[in-house]
Amino acid sequence: MKQYIVYLTFCTLSFLFVSFVPIPDEYDVEEIYHVSAPKKSGTMAILESGEIGDVEKLLIPTTLKAQRYRISVTEVSSDLYEIDGTDLYLKTSLCSEPATMDDATLIWESDYGMFKGRLVFDE
Repeated sequence: MKQYIVYLTFCTLSFLFVSFVPIPDEYDVEEIYHVSAPKKSGTMAILESGEIGDVEKLLIPTTLKAQRYRISVTEVSSDLYEIDGTDLYLKTSLCSEPATMDDATLIWESDYGMFKGRLVFDE
């Protein structure tokens, strides 16, 4: 019986600890892009859907030095975030975080592979 009470106490304390410790919102980053404006106005693109659309910005894959970066991001569309004050954009994986100039840390690990880094939003 004493073991049961100790076990129950441990489970309760563990639950309370986990409930009050904030878990950071962390998401995989698939790619980083820099912006290139179309060379000529009226530039068109064929979209994946087969439709034709005007090109406002071209997003070109780029590289970063592997390290941590303190950034501010704004959500542009699903899984696409602009790094505020730069011409850089992040493509995330399954990130549903609505963001408008939200502080975050970009942990860039590699320029190769399926996921190249992680985006961690501040609490």
